[in-house]
Amino acid sequence: MAAPTTRIAIIAGTGKSGKWALKAALLRGYKIKLLARSPEKVDTVLKEVFANYDEAVVTKLKEDSELKIVKGGINDTAVLVDLFTGCDVVMSFLGMLPDQKPVVGPGVESILKALDSMEKGAQPKKFLHMSSIALSESHAQAKKAWGGCVTCCVLKVALKKCFADMQVAEDIIETHREKQSPDSTKVTICRATVLGDKKNYFRDLLEKPTEEDKMSYLLCKVGEEKGKKLTMNIDRQHVGEAFLDLCEIDIYDGGNVSIFDNVKVKKPKEEEVEKVNFDTVAAEKKQ
Repeated sequence: MAAPTTRIAIIAGTGKSGKWALKAALLRGYKIKLLARSPEKVDTVLKEVFANYDEAVVTKLKEDSELKIVKGGINDTAVLVDLFTGCDVVMSFLGMLPDQKPVVGPGVESILKALDSMEKGAQPKKFLHMSSIALSESHAQAKKAWGGCVTCCVLKVALKKCFADMQVAEDIIETHREKQSPDSTKVTICRATVLGDKKNYFRDLLEKPTEEDKMSYLLCKVGEEKGKKLTMNIDRQHVGEAFLDLCEIDIYDGGNVSIFDNVKVKKPKEEEVEKVNFDTVAAEKKQ
């Protein structure tokens, strides 16, 4: 596919989910700005997600994307404004840390504060925020995908603090939507089902299917579940792919959408993944 002209800002792009969006963005030719407390971690993560790629390919992808690492934290407004400046889309993959202190709610509040501080014409067009089904009006989707008992256990026991933090973030976004002007950044809540990682599986995110039944994921708004299989799990790589596709379409902008696995699509087996060299990528990019 042809390289887009979109420039994106990625928050938590070295985390478990964000790293796959970073990979997809590099492969698709996006211009990228990445927030990172530790720039050294970026190279480590790239070696992981591009494990089946020659080093020369990764170096060329970084150069083509004009990858810029903005060093700093999520609570620094000046750093966030620097990160967002010149970008069309902001995507955040914030998640709870091992100490279980709230991160997502405060992080979203900081992001929205930084966006609001920018001049209207300079604001990114979109902000894609990763959340989870079972929150707000998507509770019924979780019951269908996970079952009532699992949903109750997750929300009230197993991941109580995590989901409380994510709910705070969603509430902050809803309040912000009520106050923002029509020409402000459109904030979209992207709720994933249970996230997982397939061992030694590296999806080729270079080519984007144009037909919905060939995509690795399924997008579903609340109320549109009829006739759709809402899966319990989805691979993080497919969530990264969904986020990149949401950069390029606008039908979900400013709303809420859930992300599930697309059971109609056959996923490649681990043994089918081949080493990718520079000639391979160059040939595919010309298509």
